[in-house]
Amino acid sequence: AMKKSKYSDIFKSIDSNGRDVLRLFLAKENLDQLSTRACKIISRLPIYMTYRKESHGKQIKGSIETYQSLNRNHKFLQSKILNVHEGVMPANYLKLNSNFEIQLIRKLGVPTVDEITFCVDHLFCNSSTLDPSSRDKTMQSVLINLSRLCMESKGFAALLSDTPFVPDENGHLHKPGDLYDYEVPVLATL
Repeated sequence: AMKKSKYSDIFKSIDSNGRDVLRLFLAKENLDQLSTRACKIISRLPIYMTYRKESHGKQIKGSIETYQSLNRNHKFLQSKILNVHEGVMPANYLKLNSNFEIQLIRKLGVPTVDEITFCVDHLFCNSSTLDPSSRDKTMQSVLINLSRLCMESKGFAALLSDTPFVPDENGHLHKPGDLYDYEVPVLATL
């Protein structure tokens, strides 16, 4: 609808700051009074920031922000404690800057993904294709918060131990147990 409308030319000339201001303005409205029609119109505006776009089937390293209209593939990571580096975020995840925006996208029907689901469905199964620096920083946060994550999900530790995420000197990823040498007595003590 937006591509064919006369307003699409207007959004081509609005810079990222203008889109951010408009999104925040809409997010600060009384969301309980938004009608279904108003929600549909707001969701079609190309003002929602995603983390990065794809180029020829490969994800671009680093964080390149793009603005899109909402679609059913968009999600939002509700991170409580994990420090998830932007470089590991998929292109269909929204980047939000305030609690007002979180409330707006919930009203607009965007699904929220918790940390466990994000790790299982994205981080662990794509670890070999993610930017190594970003992946390693995120995995460090997972390890720092491992006890809390294990309390939230009983099978999290078993899944993590079966996930190749520890890089060797050549950058190849291994499962934590694969690098354990049973013949070094100090490791058993640790």
